[in-house]
Amino acid sequence: MELKTERIGKYMLVSASGRLDASWAEYFADVFLNYIRNGDHHLVIDAAAMEFLSSAGIRSLLRINK
Repeated sequence: MELKTERIGKYMLVSASGRLDASWAEYFADVFLNYIRNGDHHLVIDAAAMEFLSSAGIRSLLRINK
């Protein structure tokens, strides 16, 4: 899993590539929750280069959304 960030105005674009599976889901959620804690509430995830998304990855996306 590789995450690249780019700020565009008030939005933070996060490009995710690789596999979002059980081994990366906790890391992925923690990174995004840190962004939110630091005041970045306008997050956009570019998942075009993501190769695989497991149920654990979906759960981390739902956790971020809450």
